Amino acid sequence: MTRHLDDVDLLALASGHRDERDRLYRHWANCPVCQSRQAYLTSLMPPMAVVSAKTAPAWDFSRVDPRPVVRNTLPRRRRGLVYLATLAAAAFFYIWPHLIWAEAPSGPVALWAYMTGTRVEMVPDVPRVGSVSLVISSAGWTWVQAQVSPPRPRTVYEAWWIIGHRHLRASVFRPTRSHGVSFWIPGPRRPVNAVGVTLEPAPGTMVPTGPRLFFARLPR
Repeated sequence: MTRHLDDVDLLALASGHRDERDRLYRHWANCPVCQSRQAYLTSLMPPMAVVSAKTAPAWDFSRVDPRPVVRNTLPRRRRGLVYLATLAAAAFFYIWPHLIWAEAPSGPVALWAYMTGTRVEMVPDVPRVGSVSLVISSAGWTWVQAQVSPPRPRTVYEAWWIIGHRHLRASVFRPTRSHGVSFWIPGPRRPVNAVGVTLEPAPGTMVPTGPRLFFARLPR
């Protein structure tokens, strides 16, 4: 019976040691079943890493679309401010004992967590290189953000997901100004151990070759 490649091998087909890559490629190139499975898995995967539009924090209420203008806005605005202040106070006294933070939490984050009923943890003991924030929710998703500056001429940034000892390229980008790069991992069963960004001499590098800009290991 033919032994097909597992999902991790298919997703990280271009990574790993050279001998292993050659073996996986030989099987994949001659196996319609594995080719079809890889295409299916790839179609299901959301963007693994995106460059943020601006360098604001993760939860920035200025990004929320404004509500339509209504009459009698001043009393409504006052009621809204009172409502938000009440929620913020409730969030502080109710949520504070249930949160773990790498640094002092901001008001909007605590308020957002309270309003959505989501327990949010910023893990303080995650290894970091550079300015990296790691957020893990009880709902199962993981969110990582770091700040990067424009690269040197004739170089690009490559973002990576790390699965065991293998690297899966997430995206290639070349910002013209300082940006935040964000990873969003939507579920607890995705076999990702860490994420990182390297500086590469050209786009399309199949394995990291340049210096590492940041690295964050994801706790299990």
